[in-house]
Amino acid sequence: MSVYKAAAYQSTQSESRLPYEATPLTGGVPMIGVGSIVGNLADLMYLATTLTDSDMLIQSSYDEDECVDGQLLCTLEHGTTEDPFHRHTLKRRVKQAPGVASAVVRCRDMVFLDCIGQIQLPNGEHVGYVLYRTVEIPECNEINGIVRADGTACYLLRPQGPNSMEVFMHSQIDARGNSMDAVTAVSAANALIAIWKMPWGGQNKKLAWMLKQAGAKRSQDGAASVERMTMNQCPVCS
Repeated sequence: MSVYKAAAYQSTQSESRLPYEATPLTGGVPMIGVGSIVGNLADLMYLATTLTDSDMLIQSSYDEDECVDGQLLCTLEHGTTEDPFHRHTLKRRVKQAPGVASAVVRCRDMVFLDCIGQIQLPNGEHVGYVLYRTVEIPECNEINGIVRADGTACYLLRPQGPNSMEVFMHSQIDARGNSMDAVTAVSAANALIAIWKMPWGGQNKKLAWMLKQAGAKRSQDGAASVERMTMNQCPVCS
């Protein structure tokens, strides 16, 4: 997957249907990305589906997007049994600058609408989407020492086969503060291309869940075995 700096783009469509007021994007670095990644859509969406703050940190540990903190503020729409990966949430993330720049560039945070899901095209093909859009929420004030950034990003994920996907991405990030465009571009690109690691992260997340379930079952079976042995013993002899 390759990421490029794009020409500036301003949407002419109204965003009044958003439950919160979207932040105005008047600057920043517009970027586009295109390419193929290894993995299947279900694994990617599984990692992207975060139900708790811990899930957000687990996702960052797998895709290495340079996010060091995050909170799940509110869930607007839940998934269903038929569509488990449909989820719209409000989140806050804190991201550090890339490499040695983190020593002199302050962390950025974003409060944003996070929408993921799948849609079926008229030809029956399933396409995944991931949307991020910063919003202004009066209850989420800026934090001292952290610069509040703005941005938007959209991914379209088209399966090519059982283990490959095409990725189409457009984003615009305004880091604000005194961050240079070069630092902003590198930081944004690092976070945006991290999506190629998400199918692998989804597989590891599933394996971790399976190991946890197996461990819980062994503990339960062991406790039941001890209970049966105790019931079969003579209380006087024991």
